Amino acid sequence: MTTAPGPAPLPRLLSLDETCAVLGVRRDLLFAEVLPHLPTVRIGRRRLVHPDDLRAYVDARRGAVAGSERA
Repeated sequence: MTTAPGPAPLPRLLSLDETCAVLGVRRDLLFAEVLPHLPTVRIGRRRLVHPDDLRAYVDARRGAVAGSERA
């Protein structure tokens, strides 16, 4: 007897402090340079970042830096 797999578990959202730790930046830089370009999820007063959005932001920045180095 086989059972159908259930829905995939949702990824854990990152707090802003965790996002800072992943990027290796301070909160002031996160607020000034990163968050204006990164979608966040608000739950009450908390702002949380989806790991896929953070990965997409980093990938886009990596492409922007690589493109500017070629110029």
